[in-house]
Amino acid sequence: MSKLRAFTALVFAAALVGAAPLAWPRFVRSEQMIRRALEKEFRNALQRTPRAQHQDLFTAHLEKLGASGILDVLEDHYPQCHSQAHPLGMAVFAQTRDIHQAIAACGDRCTGGCFHGVLMAAFKDYAQPPADDPEHHLELQDVVTHTQAICKDPAITARVTARTASATR
Repeated sequence: MSKLRAFTALVFAAALVGAAPLAWPRFVRSEQMIRRALEKEFRNALQRTPRAQHQDLFTAHLEKLGASGILDVLEDHYPQCHSQAHPLGMAVFAQTRDIHQAIAACGDRCTGGCFHGVLMAAFKDYAQPPADDPEHHLELQDVVTHTQAICKDPAITARVTARTASATR
């Protein structure tokens, strides 16, 4: 009887292994279908949402689509998309609380708009407006002080050097 069980188990395992390549394309297609459905949902929400609320919209979809997926939709919908990507950079920075991770997630897509949004959010956090002037904008000295620290960061200088080198090729 044990030989029969062993033989049955062997036949069953061989059948599973043999069927796996047949099931794999369905799995891949279903993942692609889910991704397209999420992008369509996001695209529709983007069209319905006032621009002032885009950061909240991007935050809500970051986990599902990632910064790259949102940038795909933005680049498709707004070919230049620089200013449309500012709120995404802000949302990515708010989520990561790490300027390096946020910049890496944004790259230079949307003509640097997402990257710019990261910097806008980072400087906002470093240079808090005075309590008596909530509409205070950053002064040049605020930017200089914090830029010196950021520009000396090896992760930032390596990224800028790599971008400059690829642009000159």
